[in-house]
Amino acid sequence: MARTDLDPVEIRVAQNMVSVLAAVAAGDDYYHTIRHAELSKGGWFNPPVFTAAVVIPRGTPADPPGESLVDTAIFDVDYQVVAVHEKRTEAAEWTARLYADIHHALMVDVTRGDLAESTTPVNHELLIPVDDADQHSLVEATFRVRFRTEQDDLTIAV
Repeated sequence: MARTDLDPVEIRVAQNMVSVLAAVAAGDDYYHTIRHAELSKGGWFNPPVFTAAVVIPRGTPADPPGESLVDTAIFDVDYQVVAVHEKRTEAAEWTARLYADIHHALMVDVTRGDLAESTTPVNHELLIPVDDADQHSLVEATFRVRFRTEQDDLTIAV
């Protein structure tokens, strides 16, 4: 009988990242409050409120480590986080602080709730509007998450 009770670890890691980002609230630890976070549904991200973030699983990097064990599959999966907020007069500072919030939040638990071995920031880009018609700033960041699953069942983290 096929297992239907669990999502693949790759999706559960993304769901963990969404939950972590949704909990970011301005205060002692963060500059911003992320008011909406979601797992990508495909297509254009049209957030209902700002500041918002979407997590997009991007698959394995171009040169995976090539490690494998007899009963274990090892994955390095890139996850893109795109966050958007309304333009402010200090857009550069706001956007840099938003990335700092995302980075801090995702590095608190690099095991993604015991699903992974590590979470590593790969790159980020701050997209700051230069045209008055553009009312939003974006953060695009990639994090690489290493996890292991059973070789024949990608829903079981090992």
